[in-house]
Amino acid sequence: MAVNGVHLIVFANEKGGSGKSTTAVHTAIGLAKAGRRVAALDLDTRQRTLGRYLDNRAETVRRESVDLILPVHGVLDPLTVPALEAAVDPRLADARGRTLHLLFSRFVAEDLVHMAEEEEMVWPQLCALFSDVELAEIEAAIVGSLPPEIAMGFMQLMVPATNAAERAALLGGMKANAPAEAYAAVYELAARPSLTPDQLAELVALGLAA
Repeated sequence: MAVNGVHLIVFANEKGGSGKSTTAVHTAIGLAKAGRRVAALDLDTRQRTLGRYLDNRAETVRRESVDLILPVHGVLDPLTVPALEAAVDPRLADARGRTLHLLFSRFVAEDLVHMAEEEEMVWPQLCALFSDVELAEIEAAIVGSLPPEIAMGFMQLMVPATNAAERAALLGGMKANAPAEAYAAVYELAARPSLTPDQLAELVALGLAA
């Protein structure tokens, strides 16, 4: 693709290990050897395979004082994506999806660290301070304190995400202990829209229909 006289070559594939970085390195160096002005930009800010390869090549040039062709290169900073989008032709691929992917990946990573702290530090302390019955009462009090719209939001996420046994236990406990109108709302707003006909039939067979 040519934009304002600049030729853009993108090597992209969802699958890892398909040869994107290897192909990009050889293409960049080959074009530079042929006398072209080349700039290589690594879009994978997590692996940085292309960037690390060319960084190592630059270090070899410096350390060994050898004459190797070295294209100008860098790694994309996700925070610069909006500025890049404003600078390039709008017909180019929109990078905002990748920015969202990177931000979500960071969120997941931070959430996993938080979960590990809960399992390894917080939960043992709670178990040392409270009995199982007391912990169940605390959990019930916390759940009961949630505003209805927030509680329903959690149920809309949890009901389709659980397996059949977990779903039956979750809804069975709610049907046995929650007001009938509250359970009917969960069934109609969380279960019915998100489950398959077969999954709903399982709930009916278990007596869990609203």
